[in-house]
Amino acid sequence: MAVEMFVDSAEVSAIASKLEGLNNDMDQVLQDSLNTMKALRSVWQGNDAEETITAYETHASKYFEEFKSAVEEYVTFLNKQVSEGIVNISNVNKSSIDTFK
Repeated sequence: MAVEMFVDSAEVSAIASKLEGLNNDMDQVLQDSLNTMKALRSVWQGNDAEETITAYETHASKYFEEFKSAVEEYVTFLNKQVSEGIVNISNVNKSSIDTFK
């Protein structure tokens, strides 16, 4: 059973672009939150303060960049593999059709 699949490469590119912008926005929000946590040291002292701030810094160093990189890789996949791939396949198909005309 054949399955037809239609992919709009322009729409894929637009989605990838939107994701890239949202990823940059999210990175800025996360960096701002990290800076806010670090700034707490000027007004909050003690073991609880240091443990909380250090835990947040540790979490940030482990996951913020990892999350950003994962989204960047997905954007690259959408742009290179899906969008450009669909255009290339379409061009090959058109060329093959032209050969048999």
